[in-house]
Amino acid sequence: MNEKHLKTNLFLLYFLLTLLSASIFPCTGSAETYRFVRMWPVMTQPWYFFMPFDVAVNGDAYVYVADTNNHRIRKFSSDGHFISEWGSPGYRDSDFNFPHGICVDPVSGNVCVADTKNRRIKIFDSNGRWLRAWGEFGSGEGMFDDPYAITADNSGFIYVADTNNHRIQKFTDTGRFISAWGEYGSSTGQFDKPRGIHAADGFIYVADTGNHRIQKFKADGTFLTAWGNSADDPVQLEMPVGISTDNAGTVYVSDHKDDDPPEIINRIISYTDEGTFISQWGAQRQRRRRT
Repeated sequence: MNEKHLKTNLFLLYFLLTLLSASIFPCTGSAETYRFVRMWPVMTQPWYFFMPFDVAVNGDAYVYVADTNNHRIRKFSSDGHFISEWGSPGYRDSDFNFPHGICVDPVSGNVCVADTKNRRIKIFDSNGRWLRAWGEFGSGEGMFDDPYAITADNSGFIYVADTNNHRIQKFTDTGRFISAWGEYGSSTGQFDKPRGIHAADGFIYVADTGNHRIQKFKADGTFLTAWGNSADDPVQLEMPVGISTDNAGTVYVSDHKDDDPPEIINRIISYTDEGTFISQWGAQRQRRRRT
């Protein structure tokens, strides 16, 4: 091998080792780093989901996906292996019409679904067997206008983001109405099309989508705090639609807005449970702060 070829091969080897070391030892300059692990499911067919809107995990690490535009629920193992599915377009007990929200009741293990365009809440066991349902179109107690999100707390109560009624409704796991709070507006405790909700540690976090903020409540609906759209917030929320927490109490929000490119925002933002900004990641072009 001549000297020219040797230098070329050594350069290529150095380049490959540089790439490998960057993937193994990512930059740790920021407080938090996130590394892609895997994409799933691993299945034979070429198409897996059609606009999946929400996901839930139970205590056995099974993952349930609201496959919204396919009008069905799909169940996977935690590593992405398909287990089962149920539902089809329609209006019967086991049918769906654009289901958006899904959660697992931590007390019963049942799967709770916000069947958005059927304006109903449907409860299934962990294997997809229909158990019960309640709701119809309207604005009265136990009625809905496009419920988008659902969550359950450790006491077995179920909370629904009744989106177009601009309120939260609370039920027992059998569907008995307990209470409701909220109305259209931008004051504390009011909502503008809330599309995300999460129960954790006795608190209820709501993604108040149209008001570009997160609101935090006690389980009885008492307002506690809000963040995301004031001049004091370092990050201005645009359209928060998903919200969850981890075991340490960190709050994670999915925020997006892409109706007027090129100012596209698609990101995840983390906060303390009191709304102090921690970090963000994802593709974004930040807008000017509101005044």
